Amino acid sequence: MGFIALLITTVVALSISTGILARRPDHCPQNYRSYQQRTHIPLNQPWRSSNNRLNFPNVYPPLVYGPNPACQTAWSSLNYIPCHEKIWNRSWDNGKHETLFELDPTSYSGPICQRSCTDAMNRAYQLIVSQCTPEDKFDMENYVGPFTADPELEDSPVAVISTIQRRLQHTCRKNPLSYYTSDYCVNDLYNDWFVVDGMNTANLEGLDLIESATRMARTERPGYKYRAANDQCDDTWTPWSGYRQERSFGPGENQTSCSWCTIDWFDRKLQSWEEDKVVDPKNGTVVALPDYLRRIRHVGQRCQSNDWNRIYGQAIHKYKSAGLLPPDWKDDGKDVSGKKPCKKTKPSSSEQPDVPTNPWRKVPSYVKPVKPVKPVKPAKPVKPVKPLKPVKPLEPLELGKAVESVTPAKHLDHVEEIDAQELA
Repeated sequence: MGFIALLITTVVALSISTGILARRPDHCPQNYRSYQQRTHIPLNQPWRSSNNRLNFPNVYPPLVYGPNPACQTAWSSLNYIPCHEKIWNRSWDNGKHETLFELDPTSYSGPICQRSCTDAMNRAYQLIVSQCTPEDKFDMENYVGPFTADPELEDSPVAVISTIQRRLQHTCRKNPLSYYTSDYCVNDLYNDWFVVDGMNTANLEGLDLIESATRMARTERPGYKYRAANDQCDDTWTPWSGYRQERSFGPGENQTSCSWCTIDWFDRKLQSWEEDKVVDPKNGTVVALPDYLRRIRHVGQRCQSNDWNRIYGQAIHKYKSAGLLPPDWKDDGKDVSGKKPCKKTKPSSSEQPDVPTNPWRKVPSYVKPVKPVKPVKPAKPVKPVKPLKPVKPLEPLELGKAVESVTPAKHLDHVEEIDAQELA
């Protein structure tokens, strides 16, 4: 009997540690009804809590009896929350890929982020933090329920509601510059890089996936992307369509096209280092801050330089201001292997063309080469014009004085003499 109990506990613990909620079924059972209540939480029954009608008091441990009845009343009112039960899933929080019961975030971001759920959780958060305190604890000793084997189970209603609220705000993030036309960032990172965008970013998870995807230089053509899936058994849907711009990939600096969500992911990761909290995912050793920054820069600098330099500079300024880096600390430019990247050499002569900034891009065949423009010869300087000699003023004409006759020119046939008196 003890062996069977141990086996059941082990299976439940494995299910919870790899995702609390088991993987959704690929096919609905034969007795499926669209109106029936559904749940996939271990050790739970639909009448206790189900999708789109979550009952917090039924699945969490009971509150310890104490002098705060207002907290008990507020917690008991959370018995019909219109949210998908994946809001309780913590397997995405640290950005890790689990080997068993792998969950696809793109299938659940839509149900989790629907307006009815986010509004209800906002009201629940305001209610709990106003009526309860962190001192109002759960009775964990005699608890047997869906979260029995969860080692990270919160110990109070305030901790539960704060964690879920933070998880929802993170999961439902979008590009603020194109909020109504863009996809959720968790979907964007999962589809582009296979990265699980968890709310806890003080780790090195996901860097190897982006590094592997950008190892070879290539270009992805633009076009419309469609994605649609529907699982009525688990109340999930993932409709999305949109136009994707041309994307470039490459291992060098400024060679990879990174979306707003990817840049934001790097930004949050750069700002999240904590002493003795970040460990190497391969060997479990503690990662120091300079090494942490160098590993992220090794991958992040492949994105467009203007965005990367901005967020990297902000992170360096933050750690220097906090005293975690010396004021004169400078990045040595070395990669994860301890080597500095090769520098590009300048052309040896003016006739040698410069290396293109984007050598991985192919010039279309219909683009004709531009003929070089011949330099224009400088114009000859214009000689200055000599100033004219001043003209002598005419003498005034005196009346009564005879006018000298003018000798007629050879080509004139007749010249009349005019008396000055006649002019008067």
